[in-house]
Amino acid sequence: MTSKTIPELELEVLEKWDKENTFLTSVEHRKGKTPFVFVEGPPTANGLPHPGHVLTRAHKDLVLRYKTMKGFYVPRKAGWDTHGLPVELEVEKALGLKNKKGIEEYGVAAFNEKCKESVFKYEGAWKEMSKRVGFWIRFNDAYITFDSNYVESVWWSLKQIWDKGLLYEGYKIVPLCPRCGTALSSHEVGQGYKDVTDVSVYAKFKLKDEDAFLLAWTTTPWTLFGVVGLAVRKDFTYVLAEFEGQKYYVAEPLLESALENAKVLKKVKGSELIGREFEQLLKDIPVKEKAFFVIHADYVSQEDGTGIVTQAGAYGEEDYNNCVKNKLPIVSYVNETGEFDDQISWLKGLFFTKANNEVLKHLEENDLIVKKKPYLHSYPHCWRCDTKLMYIARKSWFVKMTQVREQLISNNNKIAWYPDTIRTGRFGLFLNEVKDWALSRNRYWGTPLPIWVAEDGEKICIGSFDELKKLAKNYPAKFDPHKPVVDEIILAKDGKEFKRVPEVIDCWYDSGSAPFAQWHYPFENKELFKQNFPASFIVEGIDQTRGWFYTLHALGTVLFDSPAYDSCVVLGHVLDKNGIKMSKSKGNVVSPDAMFEKYGADALRWSLFTGNPPWEPTKFSEDTVAEAYNRFISTLYNSLVYYETYSQAYGFKHSKLASKNTLDEWIVSRLNSTIVLVEAELSIHNVHKASRALEEFVLNDLSNWFIRRSRDRFTSQEKNDDSTQAFETLRYCLKQIALTIAPFTPFLAELVWLRVGESESVHLQDYPVPQKSSEELEKQMTELRLLVEAGRKIRAQSSLKQKQPLAKAVLVGVELSKELSEVLAGELNVKKIDFADSAGSELEQGFVFTELSEGKLLYLETILTPELKAEGLFNELARNIQEARKKSGKKITDVIEFAAINGLSKDQQELISPLLQKLASDVKAKKIVFEEKQGFNHECKVGEAKITVTI
Repeated sequence: MTSKTIPELELEVLEKWDKENTFLTSVEHRKGKTPFVFVEGPPTANGLPHPGHVLTRAHKDLVLRYKTMKGFYVPRKAGWDTHGLPVELEVEKALGLKNKKGIEEYGVAAFNEKCKESVFKYEGAWKEMSKRVGFWIRFNDAYITFDSNYVESVWWSLKQIWDKGLLYEGYKIVPLCPRCGTALSSHEVGQGYKDVTDVSVYAKFKLKDEDAFLLAWTTTPWTLFGVVGLAVRKDFTYVLAEFEGQKYYVAEPLLESALENAKVLKKVKGSELIGREFEQLLKDIPVKEKAFFVIHADYVSQEDGTGIVTQAGAYGEEDYNNCVKNKLPIVSYVNETGEFDDQISWLKGLFFTKANNEVLKHLEENDLIVKKKPYLHSYPHCWRCDTKLMYIARKSWFVKMTQVREQLISNNNKIAWYPDTIRTGRFGLFLNEVKDWALSRNRYWGTPLPIWVAEDGEKICIGSFDELKKLAKNYPAKFDPHKPVVDEIILAKDGKEFKRVPEVIDCWYDSGSAPFAQWHYPFENKELFKQNFPASFIVEGIDQTRGWFYTLHALGTVLFDSPAYDSCVVLGHVLDKNGIKMSKSKGNVVSPDAMFEKYGADALRWSLFTGNPPWEPTKFSEDTVAEAYNRFISTLYNSLVYYETYSQAYGFKHSKLASKNTLDEWIVSRLNSTIVLVEAELSIHNVHKASRALEEFVLNDLSNWFIRRSRDRFTSQEKNDDSTQAFETLRYCLKQIALTIAPFTPFLAELVWLRVGESESVHLQDYPVPQKSSEELEKQMTELRLLVEAGRKIRAQSSLKQKQPLAKAVLVGVELSKELSEVLAGELNVKKIDFADSAGSELEQGFVFTELSEGKLLYLETILTPELKAEGLFNELARNIQEARKKSGKKITDVIEFAAINGLSKDQQELISPLLQKLASDVKAKKIVFEEKQGFNHECKVGEAKITVTI
């Protein structure tokens, strides 16, 4: 028998798959069958994979292997996401560049070349992790988002959107990362929210027509320089209240939280405040236009604050829209790097978040606030560099997603979400409030926005390289659809010259284009695209609901009026054993490589599958992998080794001998019922329930019950039909289990399948079709096992070991077939089973009972005769001698010269002496002696006596 570890055996399986090209064979094996289309969510290979990536790849692999075995054609194309901020920031860091100015000094061409190199920095690590975890996908045919053909397809899609009037340039408030110097889209913003504590202030705005103040609350004191209006709700009730000698207007429900113990002087409706003028709070920036009056806004709430909201149109989307609506000016003084400009000299060059302290000091010194207090709230940060975002008015290019909101919602309702709550929850709510997609990025490494503009403002959107070439005055000999090459191309049309706008596009648009751009559609592969759209299935982490899931959905809807995918599994985060997010700084990251090396990939996969539902957070640690290994991987592998060991020793030859043995019939029925359950759960992506059902079968039904109860049949020294049937049944179960677990634990499945005598890979087979099961037999065996548990409790209460035979058991009010009675007798270790309709007086002496349910009782006779004691001692000694054989490395067929037992009392020796010949035969020893011998020593206990077995 092999002594190799499971991880070593897995590596051998990998070699075999590579040598025999098993993956591609499994795909081609189904060619011409119904396609099951999968789109790979493309990772960026400029960072190392982490446990979350392992979970995602394992889950993908499970579904794709399962669908292949169910007869579908499942081609699998890898993908790499290669543009955008994630790549640029890594290169900036490597080059020691601090900002965009540094990039331009370094040179855009050289910088982009470095970006192109960096995206495959860890390609080898990604490929190796994918291979080691067993994820089958075609890397040699991967789509790459910087590839020229891919970019051309993206340009085609933008031209389609342009022609539909949905791509436009607008002046809007956009979320901007001052560190990266570019606007972000709403779905990017949605990924970067963090809880932060800011200082909020209650600012005093003096009314011009009354000796009173409007009290407004803000969490961004730095925006107060730009406040040109105050908003109230016209239908709210406000109070004029006296507080520390001054008068303030505040929304009535918020008075106590804003001004504790203030005296109410009068009440007014918000409508009575509208139009009233107030004095500019901070007068550093003169405002010549009409400003500083009260307006109405629907979004004013009474949840917190004062019910009076500052209107700084340059730094908030709602403020901006309300200011434009009410013809209030826009006052801007913070630039796109987040620094104050020279309009406010005493703050010039300060970053907006750092300026808050100076502003607060100024407000307090000039008695412009009533109070300040810390405020915990959720605030957006850059999803890549972690800088606080600022909202700023600027020109950007947008896709008018608001115009297709209803189609987005309608297509969402056609998608099967797992869990279903995503449809109307996290994803659906995002669609209900969908914003126009801020598409352009003022960056360098990305798909260039294919729009050229003439001096008179006329714009051309280019939809193909051929179109570009026809209009170009200076098409380069070495064309590359990236900056700075495309920036230098001048177009000529109708006597006018056109220059390209400087922006690149959101890298999420690139990955969202995968369903068509991976095929270079529509320039090539039109039929291939039609066959592969929409995707049958995608799966990624929950953070993609406002990332890749959204951009796929948005482009599917805008371009094809269709969902981009039929079903989507949303995976929860992978956390450490304490439920905390893993990070290098916390030192709680569990290395997948270390787990592969120690326990193997299947154990890691199994630990992830059997944990929580896939869409809930999963705790991942070495402990969970070790538990998965011990409970399932090791148990099934040991069952295989047990079969190999005894079938070879027995000389078992496979035949198709049908078994009528009740235990055989039961385990086959349980197997079929398990397969039915597994398939039912897999159909709704309940991977956790499917894998737990398999574990329950292998651990409790196959190993702890069937194999253990059939041990005498496997170890019988006589070749007979009963032994042959036991081996046949175990072989059949191992084969069917190998087929069933193949998508879950592909390495172990392959080992089991090949080592029970099959030659072709398990992954080229069909998924098992369950045969009819017997509910009645399974029910009876379940009841029998409850009887066994009851019997063990009686033994524990009576201090009787399981190895100690008893004379009999009596069942009251219980019916069992003859075959099951024999099974029960063996498991209870009693000489016979008697049945009674009621408990008579004869059961009062020498019996201990337990009540199973009303009217059903189990009695065990606990009186031990010398013969029973001798048999109990026989069993203990046999077990310990076998343990000694195992530890010394003896094969089960080896005959040992002797087994010397030392430490037994004289009474014990006399008790066992008549059985020594049988004991020697059972443990394959020439003789059993009670004397000291030289050999392999095994120390153990028999009853309370410490003994030594020497072989």
